[in-house]
Amino acid sequence: MAMSLRIRHWCFLCLLTLMVSGCGFHLRGSYSVSDELSHVSIVSESVSPAMVRAVTQAMTLNGVEVLPEADIQLLLKNQSDIRRTVSLTRLARSSEYELRTVIHLSVVDRDGNELLPERTLYAERVYSIDPDNITATETQEIILKEQIRRELAQQIMRQYIRLKSS
Repeated sequence: MAMSLRIRHWCFLCLLTLMVSGCGFHLRGSYSVSDELSHVSIVSESVSPAMVRAVTQAMTLNGVEVLPEADIQLLLKNQSDIRRTVSLTRLARSSEYELRTVIHLSVVDRDGNELLPERTLYAERVYSIDPDNITATETQEIILKEQIRRELAQQIMRQYIRLKSS
């Protein structure tokens, strides 16, 4: 009896797996990349190494091999990280900050022909300051900056895979 239940359970799981994979389901942030876009070189100018790492990781996780030289070059330029006060306390101290990162990107082929004209992408987060726990606020800012980099890397990846339809 217990063995029959186990077999049914495994059959159900296998059937469910087949149904989900057959319907086109894929994890968020995972894209299918055509063969002509499977190799890219990332060229950065005034971009933080952490941002380049995030983009490289997003490309690699989606099956794009990042090489020192390739037929397609992803140009990342002029990253700017901005932190500004969003709201103040009644004592005129900052109570919330906005973190915003802006980056410019374009894609060219080996001959310098523009495949994707320059675009400006940005991501932002707002967070509250806890004046009683400054260490936690600093840690929160570090985590939010990492989230912003990952979000921008996903935006860049989405722009990159759009090339296949062009």
